[in-house]
Amino acid sequence: MPALVSVKGRNHLPITDGLRQAAEAHLAKLERFNHDIREAVVSVSTEKSGEQRVEVTLQGDGFTLRGEEHTSDAYVSLDRVVEKLEQRLKKLKGKRSHLRNHADSLRVN
Repeated sequence: MPALVSVKGRNHLPITDGLRQAAEAHLAKLERFNHDIREAVVSVSTEKSGEQRVEVTLQGDGFTLRGEEHTSDAYVSLDRVVEKLEQRLKKLKGKRSHLRNHADSLRVN
C-alpha cells in the first residue's frame, strides 16, 4: 500500500467510509507495479452536470503520475482512473528497465 493515501472531497463534498476504503484498496493494487510510491492523493468533486470527478495523483521516487476520470458514479470513476494509472505505471516500469539494460549504449567516451 502507498505510504500515505489522502482522500479529499472538494467544495465541502463529504467522503464516505466506503469510498475511502475503496480508494485505499484500489491504490494498494498499484504497489505491485512500482514499490517506490510514497504518496497518493485522491480528490473527489461533483461537476455542474452531476458527474463525479475523481482525480488521483501518485508521487514516488523520481516520478509523478496524475489521472482523472468523470462518470455518474464515483466508484466507477475511481475504477477507471486506477486502470489508467496501472497502464502508466507499466509503461514507466518498461522505460526504466530498458534504460537500465541499455545504459552502456548511452555513454559517450
